[in-house]
Amino acid sequence: GHEKRTAALHFSQLAPHNSVRAVNRGRRPNEQCPSAAVGRRPGLGGDGARGGHAASVQLYGGDEETRIQQEIVLGVGGLRALRRLGIEPAVCHMNEGHAAFLALERTMHRMKKDGLSYEEAMEVERAGTVFTTHTPVPAGIDIFEPQLVEKYLGRFWQDLGISRDDFIGLGRWNPKNPFEQFNMALLALRTTSAANAAPTDELAAASP
Repeated sequence: GHEKRTAALHFSQLAPHNSVRAVNRGRRPNEQCPSAAVGRRPGLGGDGARGGHAASVQLYGGDEETRIQQEIVLGVGGLRALRRLGIEPAVCHMNEGHAAFLALERTMHRMKKDGLSYEEAMEVERAGTVFTTHTPVPAGIDIFEPQLVEKYLGRFWQDLGISRDDFIGLGRWNPKNPFEQFNMALLALRTTSAANAAPTDELAAASP
């Protein structure tokens, strides 16, 4: 077994091959996670070239289905890969909302590990999750149709013990509005203890 390690992890934009069972329909994951030094810190990557899947061939572009696959791999698959390596992050930093599903994965893991309720586990994990946005403009935020979220994460809210509406509501301005789409930045904001934005000059450059 691997030595258990605790660390603060930074989750940025990553596009590995489809290694989450929700994405690849129950087939055995094919993703490899090679490690490499990034400055003084170790880093993990996804070997998307092996599978040649659209979710890993390119980071930007593609349709909504490719994007949600990528973001499940980053947020959910990334944490599961770290746990397989014996790494239990004490703090997770989400760089943009792309990795926001990690907050739900952390919550579910805490529920199973410590026997907590959804509300208790979310409160614990929220304290160790931080969110930064660099592009708080519509073009920089991923938004998905609720049906697409349900397609890939339908089992997730069952494991969390909450309803579909409560789950989808985490990504809506008005959680009770059934016509709103699912906003990844809102999900990140609702599941973190601290949020910040990029410097104003960087935001100005990102604005249309």
